[in-house]
Amino acid sequence: MGTLLNWEDARKNCAKLGGQLAIIRNQAENDAALRLRVGNEYIWLGGSDKKGEGNWKWINNVKISTYFKPRSGYSNWGVGQPDNYQGINQDCLTFWDSRPGWDDADCSSKFPSICETTKPV
Repeated sequence: MGTLLNWEDARKNCAKLGGQLAIIRNQAENDAALRLRVGNEYIWLGGSDKKGEGNWKWINNVKISTYFKPRSGYSNWGVGQPDNYQGINQDCLTFWDSRPGWDDADCSSKFPSICETTKPV
């Protein structure tokens, strides 16, 4: 966290560290990741619909449920999300700023990110 990167560079940075962008599997993981956030900043997570609009998946290819495409498994979208706000192609998953839940964001935006790894970083 801390370094501001676009989503793809954040993904590559996590891989370089031996991990991946964080996948949120349940409320406990969501809460733990939120505790890493400084203030109300957006933070990149490991989900996107870059490979197919509206087909949200984690970087491990597990599908993410949305209001429009309900699936099994955990999700925590903010109210009205994902929404491609103002017609902008928002294909990458982030924690929403001061509002609860997740948001879709423009992948070229620069935010901090959370990596997960099984080995010490």
